[in-house]
Amino acid sequence: MKELLRSKAPSLFRLLKGLKYIFGRTKNLLESGLQLALTCFLSARFAKLPPAPERSKPHLLLLTDFNLPPGYEQDSAYELWALSLMEADLASFTRMTLTKGISNKLKFIRDLYETCKTEKPDLILLALGGDPDIFPAAKTWRKICQNLPSPLLVLLADSLPHSISYLERIPEICAVISIDSAAPCQNSSLLAAKSSFLPSPICTRIFFPQNGPRLQQVAFMGLRSHHYRYRAEILDKLEKSGVPVYKGGGYDARVSLENMAEIYRNSLFVVNFSGKNDRIIQCKGRVMEATLCGACLIEYDNPETNKWLRPNIDYVPYSDIEEIPEIVRNLLRKPDKIEKIRLSGMRQAQKKFGAEKTWRQILDFSKRPPMEKTAFP
Repeated sequence: MKELLRSKAPSLFRLLKGLKYIFGRTKNLLESGLQLALTCFLSARFAKLPPAPERSKPHLLLLTDFNLPPGYEQDSAYELWALSLMEADLASFTRMTLTKGISNKLKFIRDLYETCKTEKPDLILLALGGDPDIFPAAKTWRKICQNLPSPLLVLLADSLPHSISYLERIPEICAVISIDSAAPCQNSSLLAAKSSFLPSPICTRIFFPQNGPRLQQVAFMGLRSHHYRYRAEILDKLEKSGVPVYKGGGYDARVSLENMAEIYRNSLFVVNFSGKNDRIIQCKGRVMEATLCGACLIEYDNPETNKWLRPNIDYVPYSDIEEIPEIVRNLLRKPDKIEKIRLSGMRQAQKKFGAEKTWRQILDFSKRPPMEKTAFP
């Protein structure tokens, strides 16, 4: 009997794998059908929604996911998009959030139509920062865009292939603003013509420099476990070489934006890891936050970061993470060089970064005619 089971095991495994695929595919088709059916019903019900009225400032409808782990004060989408919108003060807005599950998607679609009827937004902003499957299916968005008078603009914080593929299936999108990487949208024949790459909208009322000594030599705030274990290993090597490193952030040691900014203001160096070789290279918010706080940024010689900051002038580049410990030790022997790069990076950040600057560019870009949309630095 054991021999029989052993001989049949590969076939049984393939069968179970096939059944799992069929079940998942069927579930997705059913859910997509439910979303589309509801959208068609609502499209007929709200067939004659008027366009947005004339306003002194535009009114936006901000659509984000919602994930608030235990112990967190604010969800990351709120910190990134809502706080910066409030600081910029260029538009009023209402935020709608969505969590996983088909029932939540259906409620989200109903609420979207009702909110558009009541508030008549000038622009709908769809903020993608993780798995786009949280949001309605692409076919559903197509129907929504065809029916609602407000244009749909996508705020893309994570330009991974599945997000790009998702957006390529919604040609009705009026514009895509990427804040992590220009290349994925630029390389998409369906998105390049209506895409722009901008820096993260960082709140300068939170992230700002201050005079005085920097008591920490090196800081890193971010994930260091699981797929990001390589970060912890490099930081451990740096510590073993005699350089103390402040490590925080991530899921286990998350701090408020205010506390993070205080850590950066107290740090001489902030280390950034831009991505892994098997994934896209990104310029994440840590680059803007660190330089706005006046820290000397140590960053991969990153083509995305180089659109805003100059290597060896505004930040210290590395080509391999194994170089980081030696780079730090060498620079600590050259305080004048540290100060020169640190101050240059801070001044460049103050010119380029900030919530008001980024949101003004987002709103201006949304108003451009389609043939003038492309804007890659």
